[in-house]
Amino acid sequence: MNVSIVSGTYNRIGYLRRMVESARQSCGDLSYEVILVDGGSTDGTLEWAKAQDDVVLIEQGELLGAIKAFNAGCEAAQGDYVAILNDDIEVSGDTIQRAWDYMESNPQVGQVAFRNNVKGTADAHRFSYGRAFGYLYGQCCMTRRWLGDLAGWWGDEGMRTYGGDTRFSLRLWEMGWATVPVRDCAIVDHVADDELRQTNDGDQRKLHEGKHPDTIRFIEVWKGRVPTGPRLIMNPLSNPAKLVVAKAANGRLRTMRFQGGMMPNQTPRHALVDAFGKYGPTKLVNRRKIMKERGRDGYQMAVQEEIANWRPDLVLFQAQRGNAVKPETVAKVRQQWPDMYTVNWNGDVHRQLTPFHFDIAASVHLQLTISPDLFTQFKRKGIYNIGYWPIGLEREYIVDRATELDGPDVVFLGALYGIGQFPEAETRRDAVLALAKSGLDFHLEGPGWDKVGLKVRERREQHEANAQLMARSKMVLSISQSRDYWGYTSDRLYNICATGCPALVQRFKGMEAHGFIDGETCIAWDSFDEMIEKASYYLINDDKREAIGAAGKAMTLERHTWDARLPGLFGMIEGL
Repeated sequence: MNVSIVSGTYNRIGYLRRMVESARQSCGDLSYEVILVDGGSTDGTLEWAKAQDDVVLIEQGELLGAIKAFNAGCEAAQGDYVAILNDDIEVSGDTIQRAWDYMESNPQVGQVAFRNNVKGTADAHRFSYGRAFGYLYGQCCMTRRWLGDLAGWWGDEGMRTYGGDTRFSLRLWEMGWATVPVRDCAIVDHVADDELRQTNDGDQRKLHEGKHPDTIRFIEVWKGRVPTGPRLIMNPLSNPAKLVVAKAANGRLRTMRFQGGMMPNQTPRHALVDAFGKYGPTKLVNRRKIMKERGRDGYQMAVQEEIANWRPDLVLFQAQRGNAVKPETVAKVRQQWPDMYTVNWNGDVHRQLTPFHFDIAASVHLQLTISPDLFTQFKRKGIYNIGYWPIGLEREYIVDRATELDGPDVVFLGALYGIGQFPEAETRRDAVLALAKSGLDFHLEGPGWDKVGLKVRERREQHEANAQLMARSKMVLSISQSRDYWGYTSDRLYNICATGCPALVQRFKGMEAHGFIDGETCIAWDSFDEMIEKASYYLINDDKREAIGAAGKAMTLERHTWDARLPGLFGMIEGL
């Protein structure tokens, strides 16, 4: 549904019918609903409203105040946008259609305020807008529903009848979302001078020496709360982080991931994209496939084309070294789409930091690293837009533990690579050689091992088959590229644990903080002798071994899925 038209009413059947009919006409081709919140009318309003096919009636039964009435109506709205209207106004021309068109084309704007022509003046130049502390606010207006939900609509700050509309717009300004006028978007305010207005206005003023208590309370809450004068927030595009966080909170975030490390014809791994999908539409782009077809320069053009076609709110690059997106390409897309937020993420790839890593970090809004121990190197280059975000497990590995463990004693699934590049490449090689000579039933898969004289069962990584093999095996070996960076491990460890198989894991800094506790959720070792000794011990202590596997799986599914990772990412974006 395009628009929900929301109003509160009480014993104003004549005014109300005129307002509703004008709103209907103003919607043009838009789909709409009318939500009326009634405070106990006795003049035929209820009967009339119930007879209208396009009206949703909320009966509060008594006068609870305009703020509670409009909050109830807005919270019940189903439209993508909400038009808030008083019951004694008349919508001018195609105002609602025009406001909708404008907001669809201007995603950085939070609200359109309608011009207010008091008592039917025909002179459009005499239309006016309300302002508070220098900020435009919408007495009658149109707002994005997800943003209104996030802002709390008219709030609950101690006012009863007046100040809710002003509070709503100021809250949007405070959050970085502008309220703007749009040409020919207006209403005529007939200002019903009836018993309800006199009750809401006159009697209350008398009790407070000419000042309405809602006004007193509003000033108490909002005076000095938002900037004034030249510090007014006039460009919401200057902080696209607000757009990302707000849209994510309401399921409207468009995300694009340029995935690295995926072979051109490899089946995509969708766990991260699926997690983003819970916050809005997502798209996965295979970087290697494009680069194979178009080369690195062609890939730069492809990045711009993909973004232009998809128009994401959040882009996740995976530039781990200088063969991916270039910093100048990031600068181009940021200039062309200033309301888009850019993130570069290293996955679980650790390489020595080079000028490229610093340049790409400086080009994006947020650079994510494998460990907070790397922050100092970035800060020395004047780069502070950095955060720690570990990799998560892949969904293919969330399988049931086999009831009959007919697999090997110990399995290692991974390539021999990185000798001379990664600190733990030699450790990986030597650990595998130690297991191969241990006399244990050891199963090895992955390319490169022929270089050290070892035969493998399978050279290529096949995630579904690997998961089933782990689920049938007694233990699986896990080694990271660097054990000395706090909080760093490859996703191999998470994937092992997700199958329910105990992980025979090389100790790494910060592992306990991540839930990996020796003898409880994993089997940890420092030396090769300790690795063989513990593997042998747990082979003959089935109950203890399986308890570790079950506890490791429960902990991993709670803490290390991509669903668990994303709130941390949004928190970093919001903080920056």
